[in-house]
This record gives sequence, structure tokens and C-alpha cells, in this order.
Amino acid sequence: MSVKDNLDQVFSHYVRQLYASHAGRVRCSTCVVSRHWSEMTCGHFMKRGFLMLRWVVENAAPQCGVCNGHEEAQRPARIEDKMAKWLDARYGEGTAARMREIFGQATEGQGSMSEDEMRLLLRAFREKMRAEGMALPGDCVPLP
Repeated sequence: MSVKDNLDQVFSHYVRQLYASHAGRVRCSTCVVSRHWSEMTCGHFMKRGFLMLRWVVENAAPQCGVCNGHEEAQRPARIEDKMAKWLDARYGEGTAARMREIFGQATEGQGSMSEDEMRLLLRAFREKMRAEGMALPGDCVPLP
């Protein structure tokens, strides 16, 4: 597995567990679905092809597979609007607008990172997860 894929996996685990209850349940940021965090996905407000936002926690939220399964061009505006409200409620008014502004100024692939930078970010997320008692990829046991 590449460093980038490993970082994606760890980041996804982090975001989905960040808002989970003690029982491990988390609610989709864009609908009413509530499931164990391991059954949810990590949705990105602004698409993750823009590396400068790909691993920014304020650009990501837990989502069910249905809400996160839309291609960017086909994603209903209501899903984007609901995620914007969710992000603003958690990180402060204007968070979604800041993500849109960064996205609007970026070009695909901009803000690329070296493998060493990705390794540092990966290490930081892993350490944060261990400190907060979160499950790392590979620690998870599939639910029955």
C-alpha cells in the first residue's frame, strides 16, 4: 500500500471516529442515518483530488454510503448544503465558505506533498488516534 493510500485510510478512520459516541455510533453529516463508525464513510466537502484539502479535518465528515456515493458533478445540492451546515456547526461559522474559497483558488493536484511530508502527516494522525484511544486500520473487527 502506498503512503498516500495509507494516509487516506488512517484519515478516514480518524474522521469517522472523531464524532462517534462511546458505543461507536456516528450520525451521517448529511442525513439521519446513524451506524457504527466502521460502517460509515469519510465524505469530503470539497473533492479530495485537491491535495491541499484532502487531509484537512475541517473539509471532511462522516457520511453514509448513499450520501457519499454521488459523483461530484451529480451530487445533489442539498447534500452539499447539509454538509456545509454540519461543518459550520462544528468548526465555526464560515468554515464551509473558507473551504470553498481555498477550493476555488486551487487547481487539480495543487499543493502536492512529497512522500516524506505524507509520512509525517500519517505519523501525526496515528499518534493522535493512539492518544485518543481510537482504532487504527487493522484494529477493527467487522461487525456481525
